[in-house]
Amino acid sequence: MLVALEAGKCDAVVTDMPTGKAACVAYPDFKLLDFTGTDGEFEVSDEDINIGISLKKGNDELKDAINGGLSEMTEDDFNKMMDEAISVQPLSES
Repeated sequence: MLVALEAGKCDAVVTDMPTGKAACVAYPDFKLLDFTGTDGEFEVSDEDINIGISLKKGNDELKDAINGGLSEMTEDDFNKMMDEAISVQPLSES
């Protein structure tokens, strides 16, 4: 999709925020439109968001540690962590 956008084969791509931020690093001419704060037309419920972390089946100790850490994180913590991860991607290096 991003290649098609860059090639002018489409006018826009709708994606999640982390992918959009990473795309703007990879393609500096891209613009990111953030629809937060609109009239709810672009809001999704927590049930519609699926994020997974893979680990070996039966590793309950690690699973509990991960779940414990995640349960203490705020939305700002998640956003900061994502911004830091995007900033160290190979495409962001000059």
